Amino acid sequence: MKALLALLFVLLVLAAGYYFYQADPFRTNAEKLVKATEMLSERADGFDQNSVLAALPPNPLNFFYYRFDDVLDLAGFERLPGGRDPQNFSCVFRLEFEGRDDVFFQSARGEIRPADGLLKIGPTRKEILESVGTVDIPVADISKIVIRLRALKDNLMWLGFSGDPSAERTDLARMQLIPFDVIPDGSFHTYEIPVRDILRGKIGGAQIRKIFLAPAPNVFEDYVEIDFLRFISAKNEFQKQQYGIAYEKGGNLLQPAVFTVTPAQLTYRLTLPEKKCWLAFSTKILEDNDDVTFSISAGQLNRTKKIFSHQMKSAGHWHEDLLDLSSYAGKTVDLVFRAISRGENVAFWGNPIVYSLPEKRFNVVIVVEDALRADHMSCYGYGRKTTPVKDQWKDSGVLFSNAYAQATVTSPSVRSL
Repeated sequence: MKALLALLFVLLVLAAGYYFYQADPFRTNAEKLVKATEMLSERADGFDQNSVLAALPPNPLNFFYYRFDDVLDLAGFERLPGGRDPQNFSCVFRLEFEGRDDVFFQSARGEIRPADGLLKIGPTRKEILESVGTVDIPVADISKIVIRLRALKDNLMWLGFSGDPSAERTDLARMQLIPFDVIPDGSFHTYEIPVRDILRGKIGGAQIRKIFLAPAPNVFEDYVEIDFLRFISAKNEFQKQQYGIAYEKGGNLLQPAVFTVTPAQLTYRLTLPEKKCWLAFSTKILEDNDDVTFSISAGQLNRTKKIFSHQMKSAGHWHEDLLDLSSYAGKTVDLVFRAISRGENVAFWGNPIVYSLPEKRFNVVIVVEDALRADHMSCYGYGRKTTPVKDQWKDSGVLFSNAYAQATVTSPSVRSL
């Protein structure tokens, strides 16, 4: 009898558990969220902005445009006489921890010298290590940092930099900290950290004068061994490709750019509409020590003439220009973008585009609301009348049921509008 009662009790517990499992609202909501996420992911995978824009019907509010960075694969690239072969691996600064480095690190407990070709740190006790010795690294010359290490426990590390040689590890306000994920499996892994746009203008000077290491910020103790720390040349990264697309910052402006390693040229063939067009672009160079002459030629076949020329001597800023292409309206033309220097610099053509004006002027008012959930808006089907004004807009306009943001945070998403 006791055995039977025990069996019945177990069955009741299992039945209750199954019932609550099936009725668990958290589980139900989580499953709905997963399905919705999978559906959105599938839609996003098949979305192509250029195809959608190209499919728009003729409209007097639309205008002609030709973005050169969108069709780089159609351009003809040519290295001009005087160019050198791209260099292989190059470092602006490196620490190999083989006993020959002039720079070492210290913690609150004293110096940490390399041993067996490694910088061995442990137990770390959540402390920041600071460099001792002469560090002089031009920020503009750095593209990325490559570090090879192994960790046992923590999955996060920090690299820190300062332009002030007197900065100390206790003064976080005087350093730029960059976190990066690591694999805490006790094996060596090599991590590449892009820092070019992060460091420029943020370390209190044009040079890095102090390096900081902060292993294991999430656990009390960890043992970390670093094989090397290398600051890779920005120029080296461009030299590998010779030409391509980059997002390049100049002053306070970050924009897409077509780049070439000088001396070189890119040739595009396009047909202009029967209306007035302009070619808008900006120019910038990577290094100060090698002047670059930018020029643009236009024409047909090999009969082109120069319509623009400008020499840049200093890096760090954009030079904006606008060319009138009215004399080529309705024609198929070759546009040749050429950049020449005495050495081997990197030339940037920022946001190059040919465009015309719309036939009919129009005004646009953009209303932006932040942190507003679509599933709680009545215009998107919510049960309560939460958005009466938008309900009216929807009835007399267009409601988009599927849209893609630049990012999942406000600042870059809104700016991309």
